[in-house]
Amino acid sequence: MLDITWDDDTSYAFSNPHLSQTDRDRVKPFLPGHIFLTTSGSRKLKVVALSKLAFLTSALAVNQHIDAASKDIWINPLPHFHVGGLSIYARAHLSKSYVYRYDRKWNSETWTEFVQAKRGTLTSLTPTQLFDLVEKQHKVPTRLRVLFVGGGPLHEGLYEQAKALGWPIMPTYGMTEMCSQIATADLKSSRLKLLPHVEAKRSSEGRLLVKSKALFTGYYEPDFIDPKIDGWFETEDLVDLEGEYLIPRGRGSDILKIKGELVNLFHLEEVLESLKAKLQCKMETAVIPKVDARAGYKLYLYHTLRDVAPLLEAFNKSVIPEAKITEAVFVPALPKNSLGKVIKTLE
Repeated sequence: MLDITWDDDTSYAFSNPHLSQTDRDRVKPFLPGHIFLTTSGSRKLKVVALSKLAFLTSALAVNQHIDAASKDIWINPLPHFHVGGLSIYARAHLSKSYVYRYDRKWNSETWTEFVQAKRGTLTSLTPTQLFDLVEKQHKVPTRLRVLFVGGGPLHEGLYEQAKALGWPIMPTYGMTEMCSQIATADLKSSRLKLLPHVEAKRSSEGRLLVKSKALFTGYYEPDFIDPKIDGWFETEDLVDLEGEYLIPRGRGSDILKIKGELVNLFHLEEVLESLKAKLQCKMETAVIPKVDARAGYKLYLYHTLRDVAPLLEAFNKSVIPEAKITEAVFVPALPKNSLGKVIKTLE
């Protein structure tokens, strides 16, 4: 178990060991009763101050959503210096559950064996890790009852394939600033329902605003900044809201202008994943924009399967001319960060 005291004013700071020493030195406990992390989704490093009360508010809502109890056993394969991994310990603290840390290099086979051996009932993975389980057709560990999938978009094709194999997946949507989950599906549907502690609305530009006791205190970059206005935090994420349900539409940074037309990279990835499922293409892919003097940007498809011609042809027929893939580039594997997210700065 991670040695954190959740009910006093002790503060903690956790930093990614792969950051430079200068960046790691910025992650320090400045406030009592807080945990300090770095954001994983921002292009600019930000140190985030999260109160223990905020963590426990989020943890309680998640526990209630899945009926977590002391008999549950968490398997945690996510790094504790990311909110996805750290939040598991807050949930276990409240439910008095045990946590087994899977601290080996990611391997879908050994992870599945580990969950089975430890009789795990609850766990969290990224979509990339779920892809590995589906690709290798792994059997579901006997006692596993909930598998959260978050840290990136889970496309419908992969969701359906995982469900067909029997994996008890619950897609999630969250962020560091909210101590992990904002909206979570159930075992019957992939629709993301706002958790009870979250108030949500859209800006005029379609960005998500959230209000909750689980919200962060502020950023250090390097001085303290609290960007909330009247308790509301405006995120970079584009969403639709349908009553209690949230539909992600990408981030503001996903919107590019190519030859004068607005192109949403998030939408293109959805189209690509849908076509991969239809064509039964079992490979990892990433659409990467690169600056072009004439067009503004050109789009490249990086892929891990050599024969990509059918997929590329189908994709280019499915999108507007400005969103067509310019070139396909084979790579043996896509580079990933410590959460398993694809690093989209390929050269």
